[in-house]
Amino acid sequence: MLIPKVDFKLNCHTELVEVFFNVKEIQKFYTNRKKEDFHFENILEADFSEIPNKAKGVYVLLSKKESFIYPNQEKSKVFYIGMSTTLKNRLKTHQKWSRHLSNKSGEERIDKWYWDRYQYAATFGAEIFVFLCDESGTPKNLEYDIIEHFYDKYLGKPIANGAFSFKK
Repeated sequence: MLIPKVDFKLNCHTELVEVFFNVKEIQKFYTNRKKEDFHFENILEADFSEIPNKAKGVYVLLSKKESFIYPNQEKSKVFYIGMSTTLKNRLKTHQKWSRHLSNKSGEERIDKWYWDRYQYAATFGAEIFVFLCDESGTPKNLEYDIIEHFYDKYLGKPIANGAFSFKK
């Protein structure tokens, strides 16, 4: 995939380049799909209305500001891979808690423990790539497939994932 030639101001071109590199970030480890079904550039501002109400599938959260070093010494912006049988609701929950934490100071964020995925999203920003299940697939098996590809590439699971996913 080539980066399109654009005559926009530098910041618009930079945004296109960032989206291009984040798409490539997913393709570094997950090549079973040519493209995600949905892409949201900012978890705090995303409008999930285009996702069907009964959609099920997997979402990948990537940092907007930071790459993380994994055991094979390679870097990735991916910090969480999750699944849901009700994607729209799950993503709205992630959005709610990420917003909640992004409005708190560091001191306030240690008074109570929050899931790592929300801490990372609030601190580094989060971009979301969504992969829907086909009719015969389950979110659990798709999540397993994507995490397995990630693990094979980076020798570890994403840093905010607490556990491995197992096929049903």
